[in-house]
Amino acid sequence: MDSEFSNFCLLSSDFRLPSSVSRLTSTSKTNSMKKITLITICLLLSVANLHAQTYNGSKPPTQKEIDDAAKAMQQISNGMSPEQKKMMEQMGIKLPTMEDMTKVSAQQMQQTMEIANRVVPPRDDARIAAIPKTPLTNAALPAYLSTTHQQVLTQLPPAVKAKAEEVYQSVKSKYKSARGTGNFAAGLWMNGKTDLALYLAGKACIDDPSNTDNLNNYASMLSMCGAEQLSIPVLNKLNKQFPKNSTILNNIGQAWFGLGDIALADAYLDSTIRLFPKHSQANATKSSIEESKGNSTAAIAAMKTSIHEAYSIDKQDQLSKLGYEFSENDIKLPFNPVPDPMGLEKFIAPRIPKSVEESILLKKEWSEFKDACDARITQLSALRGKAEQVAAAARKKREEEIMTAGKTGNKVQIVPVFSQRVTLKLKALSTDADGYYTRRIKNASEKLTGYGAGKATLTKNFNDAIKKLNKEEAKQDGEGKANADFCPRFVSLKNDYMQAYNTELEQIQNEFLDATRQKFNQETYYKQYILWPEDFEVEKLNTQISWISIISSNFSIFVDGPVCGPEKPIKKVNGGPLPDFDDIHCEYHSELSTPVGKISMDCSRLTAELDLDVIKLGIKQNMNKEGFSDQFMGCSVEVGVSKTIGTGDLGPLKAEASVSGGVKAEFDRNGLKDITAKAGIEAKTGADVVKNTDAGDINISAKVGLDVQVSLISGHGSIEGAGTLSGMSKTSF
Repeated sequence: MDSEFSNFCLLSSDFRLPSSVSRLTSTSKTNSMKKITLITICLLLSVANLHAQTYNGSKPPTQKEIDDAAKAMQQISNGMSPEQKKMMEQMGIKLPTMEDMTKVSAQQMQQTMEIANRVVPPRDDARIAAIPKTPLTNAALPAYLSTTHQQVLTQLPPAVKAKAEEVYQSVKSKYKSARGTGNFAAGLWMNGKTDLALYLAGKACIDDPSNTDNLNNYASMLSMCGAEQLSIPVLNKLNKQFPKNSTILNNIGQAWFGLGDIALADAYLDSTIRLFPKHSQANATKSSIEESKGNSTAAIAAMKTSIHEAYSIDKQDQLSKLGYEFSENDIKLPFNPVPDPMGLEKFIAPRIPKSVEESILLKKEWSEFKDACDARITQLSALRGKAEQVAAAARKKREEEIMTAGKTGNKVQIVPVFSQRVTLKLKALSTDADGYYTRRIKNASEKLTGYGAGKATLTKNFNDAIKKLNKEEAKQDGEGKANADFCPRFVSLKNDYMQAYNTELEQIQNEFLDATRQKFNQETYYKQYILWPEDFEVEKLNTQISWISIISSNFSIFVDGPVCGPEKPIKKVNGGPLPDFDDIHCEYHSELSTPVGKISMDCSRLTAELDLDVIKLGIKQNMNKEGFSDQFMGCSVEVGVSKTIGTGDLGPLKAEASVSGGVKAEFDRNGLKDITAKAGIEAKTGADVVKNTDAGDINISAKVGLDVQVSLISGHGSIEGAGTLSGMSKTSF
């Protein structure tokens, strides 16, 4: 199968736009067509596995099954429109032909499906046997590190080695310390430059074998790049030096998992989880182990713990695969909606009249209010038109970037950072799973729609009473008759009717407005995390227009005079001209600054900016473009100020806490996913006491400098063994 085709579907693996988001972002038939095209492309690959999905692995598929799959793929290809095929050609994608498919043998299909259905890696006895039986000592460590580095070099392309040495010499000259080189290597890793990171981390360890942070990080990189057998001796030494350190225990467990010794991996991961039950990486791998044993309940529980601590789409997909229906209760967001982000409460409509005097005066006020609302809607509609043009241009640019990425194999951010998680929250709100404004709006709307019919008897009785009073007044009119003043009786009758009709109506309208305000506030707040900024601007204006339209609607009745005596002034409630909406903009910002560059997360965008000095060294964003994608499922990075308790070194930072607080960054195959605040620990006699901290800050930043401790926490590697160092089978020491 064509490699560019496979790369594109790997790139498109993040393109899992929920239907609710698709409705928000796709505003034209053309845009929908292009989205369908992207999905169709990946469906073509899926057809190749059509029969394999029902194949239970007990015997290889027959040639007829392979031929049937090829025919099914050909039918989809034949059904594609010329526009779709042209778009694929522009993206550099070559469709596999039926001839290509029929060349696939039953044995190849079986091997492919065994890999695809594998939950844990097979035991690799050769690599396990290559692990030195004698524990590493301080005296033996330098030679081991040097030999390991030389073995790594055999797997790196010449161009990468040359560039890495150039970068190393520059970094060493600038920072003049092994910690500085190691932190620079960690920065390269966080920016997806895994090969360069491996090289520099190895050199940092050789320069100073006593730096335990560098040793842990280098071992973690070795493990996640497919050389777990090289990492274990270093990690075992650290474990002896720093017992009960959750980071070291996890990293050992992940290494044994990659080597296929699942029992040993399970033991280390259990130890990690006992120290920190919410450990993201340990629980994710634990889930795979439990699944391999057939313990789906335990597998689901472990993955739920992992995804609640740090979300990724891979984890959500794994839960779905295990048969669990994922919901908003399984995630946590680093932000909470503010009560009234657009200032809707400032928009106050005139009162509902309850008397003849109020009816006369408020009718005029309602007329002026509606005129003001109409003028504001006209103004907002003009702004919306301009915003739609800007949004359309931005969508076109993103589509061009996606097509370019399809040709080059580069990664591209297809949906906003938090879209998957926030969509779940919005779904819960709209279905009353977490909130009740939808139900309130529905009930109030139904009452308003049928309100007039429900008051038909009241209205008929009022009209009959007015007719009767008119006749009574007519009988006593004329010369020589009493000419009694009927005005108070008319006013009393009309006041009673308006009181009875409008009082209940006002309560229903207020309920409708309150629920609608809550709906608009919460949905608009969350949509800034689902939509791109240009699309959000359109959505915001749509909401403002809808709100003005709703508050200018009035279902109450107005009854004209008479007025008995002089009119009494009634104070206006809406206070004159309409107020302005409050500006709602992104308040969430987290940032991780490394010696290599800065990674930032905002409401929708994830950006990576390389440092100018790094760019001058020839490191570009698209260098080593595959980045994390084929290396591992995920990892964590702990960042905090390096300190000691007494005279003892604490060792690598732990996932559960750090001496000085700090932050934790979570990565998956597509880069940074979360930056969260860390709890802190206080040194107490005989124990470490965790300080209570608020982990929901919306502005978090950390800088990796020379005085900062950085610890890399492994996630499990690729089941297929696709890491940079996966070709290394044995090493002699």
